[in-house]
Amino acid sequence: MLEKKLDLAYELSVVMARGRDGCSVLYEPQQNLHRDGILFASFSPGASITPDIAEAAQNAAATVAEGLDYVVVLCVEFFVLRDGRLLANEIAPRPHNSGHHTIDSCTVSQFELQWRTLVNAPLLVPRQHSATVMLNLLGDLWFDAAGRQREPDWAAVLAQPGAHLHLYGKRDPRPGRKMGHLTCTADDIAAARQVALAACGILGLEPF
Repeated sequence: MLEKKLDLAYELSVVMARGRDGCSVLYEPQQNLHRDGILFASFSPGASITPDIAEAAQNAAATVAEGLDYVVVLCVEFFVLRDGRLLANEIAPRPHNSGHHTIDSCTVSQFELQWRTLVNAPLLVPRQHSATVMLNLLGDLWFDAAGRQREPDWAAVLAQPGAHLHLYGKRDPRPGRKMGHLTCTADDIAAARQVALAACGILGLEPF
């Protein structure tokens, strides 16, 4: 199969929820950075996302949900091309990795919206109160350069202002396995990036 090479500028995703009554609520888009095909970091607000792109992405996600008559939380991922066009890349019918930051950065998390849709409770419009950088924590972090298993220095990470650690309770770390995430919040995205970069230094992650 042949695929046309895309002039890709960056990637973003829109997380939203749609109720049984057809009403939808949406989060602001987050800009995503992938490494080796796995989400490495999500930035909200994304430095490259213009108001026009954000609105177009939200409208497209809402149109997808309406067209599918979809209910509960949905994430639509987009490629943004250098000419400003949006191309839908993936549709995830569930709470999404790129929306995990909503636990710490928004008045209503994607998980609360999930249960609200499931029990037919009113959907609250989420408001983002903090800028955020979310880092995926993969099983690679549990091994040193010699391949010996160790526990990352979470105390040093949590000493960073605005660092929120979420581990998933998985007992068997493996390279590439999602073991948790770290959300770094601040008043603005530049400050949130600095917290995330400090965490990368502590954990031995390549900075972004």
